[in-house]
Amino acid sequence: MKLKSIITVLLAGSVLLSTQQTSMVAKAAVEETVISNTVTQEDQATENVKATRSVTTSAVEMDAEQVKADQSDVDGNVIASGTAIVQEQVAVAPVVQTEEQDVTVNSETTQSQTTGAKVISQKKTSTKRAAKKTYSSTDLKLLSCIIYAEASGEPYAGKKAVGIVVMNRKASKSFPNTVKGVIYQKFQFGPVRNGALKRAMSRYQAGKFKSASEKACIKAAREVLAGDKKVSYNGKVYDLKTFHFFSTKVKHARLRIAHHQFK
Repeated sequence: MKLKSIITVLLAGSVLLSTQQTSMVAKAAVEETVISNTVTQEDQATENVKATRSVTTSAVEMDAEQVKADQSDVDGNVIASGTAIVQEQVAVAPVVQTEEQDVTVNSETTQSQTTGAKVISQKKTSTKRAAKKTYSSTDLKLLSCIIYAEASGEPYAGKKAVGIVVMNRKASKSFPNTVKGVIYQKFQFGPVRNGALKRAMSRYQAGKFKSASEKACIKAAREVLAGDKKVSYNGKVYDLKTFHFFSTKVKHARLRIAHHQFK
């Protein structure tokens, strides 16, 4: 009886142990399944994360590429626009530059004209000064005295006309090329032979050449030596640049002033 009880207890214990082992195995299997599922889920999550990251990275890269492309387009447009602007500026620049050049040219022309005016003025002044310097005090003395000796009683136009004839001869190849040479040429001026010129020269040299007539002769001589070839007589102006002779009576005379005829 006890043996049966022992056997029964052993069998019960064995069944219980087997049940416990089975339960433990089942529990282990469940835990392993759970763990496996968990691991699988974690792996899947990891994979999903990786995939998501990959997708995100790809999207980002695509966005970056798109941004670059857009930027490239923008840059291209900007460059193209800038090029167009530059081209437009280049197209416009010559006009502006031309205007500036025109202004500059106009400015330079105005300045040149102004400078030219100054130069002309200076040249005129220089010419006048040069004209004054082309004769010496001896020429002034000789011409003043021959005018006085020949035309002291003549009007101012007659005095000046005598001086013009002397200077026209000086400029002509047919006569001497100096004032002194013209005046002292043989058989040309009576006062040289009769001494009237010598007396006038003495008065001039002594500072006594101061009468109204003598002063008028000096004035006429200065004007003629400066290049004046015109005289005013009886309300008319006569140009004597081609006259080479005068006397109280001259064949084929073209002009008469008081007591002298000129041609």
